[in-house]
Amino acid sequence: MDKNDVYISQGNRPLWQLVIAALCFTGMLVFLYLFFISFDFNGGEKQMKETFFLLEVAIYFFGGGITFSIVRDYHFNFNEKKYKILFCVGPVKIGSWQKFKNLEYISVYKNKKNIFEINLWHDRNRHFNLAIQNKATAALIIGKELAKKLEIELYDATDPHNPKWVDDVNP
Repeated sequence: MDKNDVYISQGNRPLWQLVIAALCFTGMLVFLYLFFISFDFNGGEKQMKETFFLLEVAIYFFGGGITFSIVRDYHFNFNEKKYKILFCVGPVKIGSWQKFKNLEYISVYKNKKNIFEINLWHDRNRHFNLAIQNKATAALIIGKELAKKLEIELYDATDPHNPKWVDDVNP
């Protein structure tokens, strides 16, 4: 990872979600084992349906395990104007680089839950939620630093009745 790259991670899943994921993956292994030991090419149609039902249940358990263990990370390379969304399950990370067509601005606003969100807007109306903060001042500091690094404008909508563009981001 380059020194100028930005890497944002969702962090780790809570323990209770990891326990459920582990149980799901264990269930998947059990049903795959049962599928392979009961699979018979010479069996009748009814036995084949029962055998493939075991495989279907294993697939559902796998989906549940992925759902409770996946973490989404963002990797930005602003020098080359590209980003990668990484889907991580344990040490396995899957994602591919995509180009930004146009970086527009950073916005900081207060959502309905009274939490301040920092978003990077690009390619007209697409955006990434980069971070959240409980305090407006902390969110604005993060927004200013990101806007300065990217050399784009900052839109301050922490007060929904008085949104404004921040002038002192890029000296």
